Amino acid sequence: ASPVMVFYMALRHVDAIAGNLLAAGRRPDEPVAVVSRAATPHQEVIVGTIADIGERARTAALEPPAMLVVGEVVRLRERLAWS
Repeated sequence: ASPVMVFYMALRHVDAIAGNLLAAGRRPDEPVAVVSRAATPHQEVIVGTIADIGERARTAALEPPAMLVVGEVVRLRERLAWS
């Protein structure tokens, strides 16, 4: 399995990060979460894959600050009841 990666202050760079991850050999279907305004009452989370997270982030119109979490750990979100 590929290691988990977390990118802080990543919202403006989601497309570039995803492209670099793909170029480095990460799987296009690998799960990714973008967490906007984490640990605040305004927290928003979107989940996708490396291949589609850029479009999902744009469509969701998320607000900074935001972090990008890449890896299989994202699949634990629902089991952990993480908002």
